[in-house]
Order: sequence, then C-alpha cells, then structure tokens
Amino acid sequence: MDTYSRRAIKKYLPYLALALLVALTYTTWRLYERNVRQREENRFMHSVNHVINEIVDRIHRYEMVLQGGAGLFAASEEVTREEWQAYCEYQQTVDLYPGVRGVGYAAIIDGDELMQHETSVRAEGFPDYAVWPAGERDSYAAVVYMEPFDDVNERAFGFDLFSEEVRRTAAERARDHDSASISGKLTLQQNLRDDNQAGFIMFLPVYNKDLPQSTVEERRRALEGLIFAPFQMIELMENIFPDPLYAIDFEIYDGTEISQAALL
Repeated sequence: MDTYSRRAIKKYLPYLALALLVALTYTTWRLYERNVRQREENRFMHSVNHVINEIVDRIHRYEMVLQGGAGLFAASEEVTREEWQAYCEYQQTVDLYPGVRGVGYAAIIDGDELMQHETSVRAEGFPDYAVWPAGERDSYAAVVYMEPFDDVNERAFGFDLFSEEVRRTAAERARDHDSASISGKLTLQQNLRDDNQAGFIMFLPVYNKDLPQSTVEERRRALEGLIFAPFQMIELMENIFPDPLYAIDFEIYDGTEISQAALL
C-alpha cells in the first residue's frame, strides 16, 4: 500500500468510525423503541382484557340469578308473589349484585284475556293495577312481580314489555332461542337520575313445562312469561369498577356503530 493510500485511510477512518457508531446507536434505539412499544401494547391489551372479563363475569353472575328464577317456576305449579319475593330476598340481588335495579317477572297475556288478568291482580290488593300503556294488542308481557317492590320499581308495575320495540326484540330473541338475551340501549322506567342515563334489560324465558319446546314455533306457543333484570349503565360500571382505571379509558356502545346515539 503506497503512502497516498495510507494517508487517505487515516483521513477517512474517523468518519467511518462515526458512521458505524451512528448506525449502531440508531439500531439500538430502534430495538429499544420496539421493545418499549411491545411492552406498552401488552400492558394495554392486559387492561383491555381485564375490563372485558370483569364485565362479562358480572353479566354471567346476573344471568345465574335469572336462571335460578326460571328454576323456581320450573319446580312450582304456580309461583306466588310471596314466593317470588322470598326468592329475591334469599338471593340478596340488590346487596350482592350492585348495578341491577331488581329482578322481575312479566306474564304473557293474550289480548282477549287482558281484562281477566287485570281483575285477578287487583284482587291481590292492587285496586289501581292496569296494564300500560293502554291500547289493544295481540299479546302483552305485563310486569306483575318486581323485587324489591319499592317506590322506584313500582313505576314498572303493569308495564307491557311488548309495547316498546327494543324490549320486545330482546324478549322475542330470548323466547325463540331459549337463552338469556340483552336488549339494546333504552331508558328504564326506574331511572333515578335527571340525565336519562342509558340502560338495558336482560331477559330469560319461562315456558309452560307441559308443552313441547323443541322448535321455535313450539317455544313461541309455550311461552308463559319472562324473567328480567333492568340495569342502569352508569351504576353498573361504577360498581364493576369502583376504583378509577388509570391505565385505560373505554366507552361502550350498543351494537357495532360508534355514534353518540349508540353510546351507552
């Protein structure tokens, strides 16, 4: 190697070393950034899964309360108002399952049996009882039992769940599939706040055990009533997550559309 070549190498060697150092630094930084991002994504997904699991677990617990109510009807010839009250008190629904407004039972009434139904309930000591809203319909799903039967839940007494589309859709889905069904977004009769906070209702069907229930048509004919539980969304979330979730904020929507109208 001649003198000129050695001088050229010596001249550019610092620049080459600097370039290698910069490249090494950049590569190291990129690896570190990727690792940090991966850790943050893992933490985020852990928080997301925590939120989802807590909500799903709570909903399943409420479903078990409704299943127990369905079992009561399955084991009895006729569940009286007193028996329903005793069941709900035993379950301690309000104390052990915060967020639920209560647990009720709606009886399915044919249109031509409405007057007989109202007379029967009035004879139990409710002289002002009437199925509402008023109007002639082919069938009604009238709220006859609601526990705790306090001033708030009494607002729903006699309400026809079939009279409103969102409630009816969920009730019919529960009936047809013989499973628990959750309604879309609605404002409950038991709303305690002035902000008309959103709520939803969970339904579970009760069938006449003496009739077949193998097909959808058979289940429709055999439906005797609906056990249900109304939920206020804000109260439910406050009770599922009593402490602030510093790691994540989340919003819940009715369905797959993200819009103010669908925001629960």
